[in-house]
Amino acid sequence: MKSSEIIKKFPKTELMKVELGKMDVLNKMMSKMIPLQKRAETLNKQIRGEAKQIKKIVNDLKGTLKEAEKVQQDGYELLDPARDILEDIEGSAKELGVDVNDVKGYKEAKKVRNEAFYDYKGLADAYWEDVHELSDEVAALKSIAPL
Repeated sequence: MKSSEIIKKFPKTELMKVELGKMDVLNKMMSKMIPLQKRAETLNKQIRGEAKQIKKIVNDLKGTLKEAEKVQQDGYELLDPARDILEDIEGSAKELGVDVNDVKGYKEAKKVRNEAFYDYKGLADAYWEDVHELSDEVAALKSIAPL
């Protein structure tokens, strides 16, 4: 016997009870679905907004990294020649029996050269310690919730 034949044999009041029972189940589902739907809308906006912010930050960071690379390259190109000149001045001062620290501008030049070395190196440190780590964290986002 088909379900439509069975339904025809039920009295109308019984069919109404079945339908009302289905509506009760459906209403309970709706009462759960509506807050979930609203939360989904909120999360959708939040995900898109946060992703937009990350994209902007990443684009800004790309520009900063390109500039940092150029500064580091240009700076490193000056380090060795500056060191060589400082060593020449030290040698000349020694030959002349003069305290190298009495040579005008020597102390400041040596200080700048030494600090510059660490500043240029600091650019690489910042990349490897902070930016490179971020790429791993961003990659991990894919496995958190594979929607």
